[in-house]
Amino acid sequence: MKHGEEEALQILKSKGIEFDNEYYDDNSRGCMPDFRYKNGRYLEVTHTRHNNRPVTKYAYKSTDEKIKTEKRVGEAHQRIISGDYEREEEFPWAMTENGKKQYKADKKFILRHYGDGSGFDCDVPIIQNTADNVLSEIVDDKGKKYPNGDTDLFIFVTGKEMDLVEECFASVRCNRYSQVFVTSIVKSPFPVIYLCEWDLIHNKYNTENPKLMRIEKKQTDGITICYI
Repeated sequence: MKHGEEEALQILKSKGIEFDNEYYDDNSRGCMPDFRYKNGRYLEVTHTRHNNRPVTKYAYKSTDEKIKTEKRVGEAHQRIISGDYEREEEFPWAMTENGKKQYKADKKFILRHYGDGSGFDCDVPIIQNTADNVLSEIVDDKGKKYPNGDTDLFIFVTGKEMDLVEECFASVRCNRYSQVFVTSIVKSPFPVIYLCEWDLIHNKYNTENPKLMRIEKKQTDGITICYI
């Protein structure tokens, strides 16, 4: 099983949900869901996209090496803020080819150091918690893989992401982003979506009494939300 599958199975079984023990993802066809319920429907398990092991090689570098890297990052950041790049003499608003090259190198270096907010492939992981992380799994990633409406979705989310999703549901009457968020869920192919809180930093799953939200679509184009 892939990361988190066994824990999701334990959690849902503890809630009285029954699964077909004869089914498993054997890669005999494309995009096979992870599990099948006893009633024949399916379940896919995933996480919001974060690196759950954020300790990097950079953490083991010497202090001198880290100081040199931080100095380079600071210099690159300052150049970007001030626009301090080689310019054309006749057109001072336009960078020269060397200026463009330096600008691209600075952006690449800063991204390599701090990452894109997911915690992957960088020296100093910075984790960004947003409701968009959850929506991306529902709409862009898993929604495109399982469009037929015969599969439910179980997503492990961070505690902060869970809070942000709750805020979206609470403010749907007065917040435009919240309205888009909820509408996107309604339009998704998943009849039921589970959001389960987990400890990203310590890579720990609570299988006994996790905070577990169940979002179910209704035929009237609405949704119901409960904690189970």
